[in-house]
Amino acid sequence: MRSAWRGELILVLFLCGSSIPARAADDPETLIHEGIELRKAGQDARAEGYFRRAYQLAPTPRTAAQLGLAELAVDDYLNAEAHLSEALAGRDDAWILNYQKVLQDSRAQARRNLLEVEIVGAPAGATLALGSAAPSAMPQESKLWIAPNTPMDVTVSASGHKSSAFHVE
Repeated sequence: MRSAWRGELILVLFLCGSSIPARAADDPETLIHEGIELRKAGQDARAEGYFRRAYQLAPTPRTAAQLGLAELAVDDYLNAEAHLSEALAGRDDAWILNYQKVLQDSRAQARRNLLEVEIVGAPAGATLALGSAAPSAMPQESKLWIAPNTPMDVTVSASGHKSSAFHVE
């Protein structure tokens, strides 16, 4: 009798627990707010973790922008450039439009610390593979941004064309 009652109590607690709202760690807006407070307190490395989690939960232009700004603050220029470019591609996002100049200036700052590699003559629909990574679509600008002192093998491929590989040092 006693064990049946305990089972019912556990079931009731389980059912009640399922109606509890998501934890703050699972709410992108809460994570962004906490990340902003950490950045104001000069704790950029900690803030980056909050923004990264928000981005993982909701990869929106705004979360990409916040993550990119935090990455820039901790001198992770390559990831900052990628996330800020992603954010700026969200041209119809009101938050991005409001902060577009700041985001463009921040991306320019990240790019000043990277090497620019321009790929010329790639056919339409070409893919790009960096190192051993899987191929992905060619960047719209046909430019790559790589970290200095990071040798990189690059392969450009397109259906019906011979692949082209080169090494950037």
